[in-house]
Amino acid sequence: MVSLDPPAHGRLRRPTSRAFTPRRVAAMEPRVRATVDELLDAVDPDAPFDLVPALTFPPQSATSSAGCSRSRRAGTRSSPTRR
Repeated sequence: MVSLDPPAHGRLRRPTSRAFTPRRVAAMEPRVRATVDELLDAVDPDAPFDLVPALTFPPQSATSSAGCSRSRRAGTRSSPTRR
């Protein structure tokens, strides 16, 4: 969406902006925090890892916020990306 030019950008932005109002984002915060905590708990503290790929691909926080169950998200990433 970020790389799209009008009018395609506007067609995608309108429904997305309704989904991410300040109130809705605040309501998602506990679930997003729980998902991030879960992902970070799986990290070996003695091994280096890349934080951004570990938390953003696949978009764990987004799928959790969208209401995908843990079982449906299972297997999308078995562990954070290691360096």
